[in-house]
Amino acid sequence: MASYELINHILQAFNDKIPMEGIFCDFHKARDCVNHNVLLSKLKFYGTVDMTHSLIKSYLSNRYQRVSIKDNLLYIHTYSKWVLNKNGAPQGSILGPLLFLFYISDLPTFIKNKSKPVLFADDTSILIKNLAS
Repeated sequence: MASYELINHILQAFNDKIPMEGIFCDFHKARDCVNHNVLLSKLKFYGTVDMTHSLIKSYLSNRYQRVSIKDNLLYIHTYSKWVLNKNGAPQGSILGPLLFLFYISDLPTFIKNKSKPVLFADDTSILIKNLAS
């Protein structure tokens, strides 16, 4: 859907002969910086009911992570210590990209009128039409 929307806006500007510029951002590591309290308050703002809100809060709480390094040539398998993960949207999960979208959902309100933000998981595109030319 996001790709369709992006291409549609580019083609519309092309057909209207309006110059357009684009900014394309990949927030790959940005999901690691998601503040859980800010995310939960945004979800509450968007109307998550108490049970859903509690479930997501539980999903984000008390998550631990560690690094696993495996060397098949030397037959070594090493692990780091477990560390409490206090920030971030869970990577590799189904909910992770959706929670990140909620986290950055107010980004379009900070962008001026002549632009069209297109958000998809951790990829964001901002199209800017040059109406002056």
